[in-house]
Amino acid sequence: MSISNESSSDNEDISTDPLLYDNSNIHVSEAVSSIHNYIATCKLNSSHQKKLLDLIFFLIPKDNNLNRRKLMKQLKQPFFYKTLCNCCSKEVDLTTNECSNTCKLNGKERNQEGIIEQCMNDLNPSVSDVVKRNLHLITTYPSLVDKFLPNDILNANIYKQETQSKSLYISLQLHSDGIDVMTTKHKNCYVTTGIILEIPPPLRDMSKNKILLSLYFGKKEPSIELIYGKLLEDLSTLIKTV
Repeated sequence: MSISNESSSDNEDISTDPLLYDNSNIHVSEAVSSIHNYIATCKLNSSHQKKLLDLIFFLIPKDNNLNRRKLMKQLKQPFFYKTLCNCCSKEVDLTTNECSNTCKLNGKERNQEGIIEQCMNDLNPSVSDVVKRNLHLITTYPSLVDKFLPNDILNANIYKQETQSKSLYISLQLHSDGIDVMTTKHKNCYVTTGIILEIPPPLRDMSKNKILLSLYFGKKEPSIELIYGKLLEDLSTLIKTV
């Protein structure tokens, strides 16, 4: 993961988050986050993404604050989709319906109740984007936190022990939350996000600084392994490349 301090017209000023348009009740960052989540949940390809944006820009006032060029650039960051077996939790070959040799559903045609849909973010560009936009805060806040916010997690002894020999340290706090989704059948939807602790609150909790890490959609409650297993592997790989 490369980190640069260069400024860009595509980078947002972290101190501003304008309304989507005059008299709107949502901000640009909220709109962008909602669009990203919808595209990821519905698995829209690039063609359908463009049609969705065409519809959105047709419906909202022309003097809006949504930057289409920057939004399209953000949408190019890839998400990886997997279809898992609801019975054995192994990945399903969509051509043969095979999952695991010991699974009772192996090789059998299955409906929506028989599968779990999972979406994983490509961490490198997503984390890099937030780091680049907040690099000044990330490099200065940890040394000032004891003066400005004594109760912040960055003042914990374990954090100080881990960072004392490092000039630049980035820590990601993970959070998963589940909601029940009622269609014709009961479904569970879990969203996992991450925030960079070296960004001071409340900026670290703003929508534009939160990183969407993964989505889970299936009939059964996910295990810790299903939510965090692949994610922790990807984080470990990312750490080794920095």
